[in-house]
Amino acid sequence: MRRALAAFLVFAALSAGLLLGASAVLSPQGDQIEVACRTLAGEASAAAGLTLTAERTCGDHLFWIATLPADAPEQARILFDYAGASQHLNVPWWQDAQPLEVELSTFDEVREGREGPLGQLWEALSAQTAPQPGDQDSGSWYEPLAGEGTTLHREITLSDYVDELPLSVDYWPTTEAGAGGLTARFQDYFPIPVPEGMTVEVQLNLDAEGNLDSCRLYRSEDLSLTSACAQDDHGVLFTLCASGALAGALDGSGIPGGWGLYWLDGAGRTLETRWSLPAGERPAGFQADEDTLFFLSRDGETAWLYLLDGDSFELRQRLELFPLDSAADNPVWHLDGEAGFAAVLSPGGGLAVLARDDAGSWGLAFTADASALEGLNCSPPYQELRWGASGLDWAFDGERLAVTGPYYGGGSYDWYTAVFADGELAWLGAYSTPLGRSYCEELTYWGTYLDTTCSTPYIDAPYCRAAWTG
Repeated sequence: MRRALAAFLVFAALSAGLLLGASAVLSPQGDQIEVACRTLAGEASAAAGLTLTAERTCGDHLFWIATLPADAPEQARILFDYAGASQHLNVPWWQDAQPLEVELSTFDEVREGREGPLGQLWEALSAQTAPQPGDQDSGSWYEPLAGEGTTLHREITLSDYVDELPLSVDYWPTTEAGAGGLTARFQDYFPIPVPEGMTVEVQLNLDAEGNLDSCRLYRSEDLSLTSACAQDDHGVLFTLCASGALAGALDGSGIPGGWGLYWLDGAGRTLETRWSLPAGERPAGFQADEDTLFFLSRDGETAWLYLLDGDSFELRQRLELFPLDSAADNPVWHLDGEAGFAAVLSPGGGLAVLARDDAGSWGLAFTADASALEGLNCSPPYQELRWGASGLDWAFDGERLAVTGPYYGGGSYDWYTAVFADGELAWLGAYSTPLGRSYCEELTYWGTYLDTTCSTPYIDAPYCRAAWTG
């Protein structure tokens, strides 16, 4: 009992020391904190009225929240808090998973009896398990399997083996037909021919007699397919977005209604086309906000935004965004329906800012070039959104768009703040605080993790929010 009491007192003293020490490091002068800002482009006056709030957590118990004017970092103040129960700051570092995921079949283990395009692939490859002349030169090789079998890796032209793109479907909730039945249904509804020249790597697993036991198809560098969707209580609306060098060559004429918006009911029984794109365009993205559907499309030269009525699918507006080369990847976007603005970004750094007026109509506020951020060692918003990360924050005051994000330029700088106005980058600054340089050790006692102590944070730098207040 005395040992337990002594251990408890030691733990309490260590915990108190960690808390006080960490607080003292980050907030040495009460509520003041030293924040440095380095101008990378433009004038700080363009950020007048913009308030930044940097948040940092350790172990889900220690919290530091620093608030500062973007153009006056010397006025920064910090709030330190300790929560006895574990809790999290609302930092949306990764986007939520989509309820429906449709993609090209990759990493699926295929065996004899598989239906659809992968079954065709199996039949064709089962007769080609012997070494071929020039295998080493053509990128194919053997490696031993556990036991007496071997594995053959070979690069093939997919159109020589199958007629249609093999699809893989994952839908939550699980449907009555099951994953296999739903995949077969999608394969029938979306008979998309394999474009000529599409190459993939296949892995052939051979048994001891040299016969094909299973095979595996790997992701193609020429083409990828994703599904952007929005879910309600009755089902999911979605579209299919292709990217890669061969994306523009995909033929959607075999799909009922062609490229557009599709509907899958919650039980997986009904699959149908609800709205179709004009000929010559293909999907590039889709989001829904209350009663409005936002549909990105592209032709060979331009990116477009369609705004549809969420109930009737009636076209409300069609907005031209920016030039988009046919070989470029799809745009990405941040949509804030509550605040009434959207930022659409192209892979080349193009930025289109859209705003909603008091009557509820959307229009193009301005376009700008955001490519300078990458050249100045700031993580480009396009890449952050494309990777599924949302360590960005956005604010729009009707004329100026602000975005904050991680700064990867080295040194002690934690995040950047960019302000776009009048069609140009008006301000870009990198900020440094002790929040990003603090480090907390995990404390273990007798092999037990004491979760009331500080631990290494999940992210390296503080998450910074932006808000126009002036």
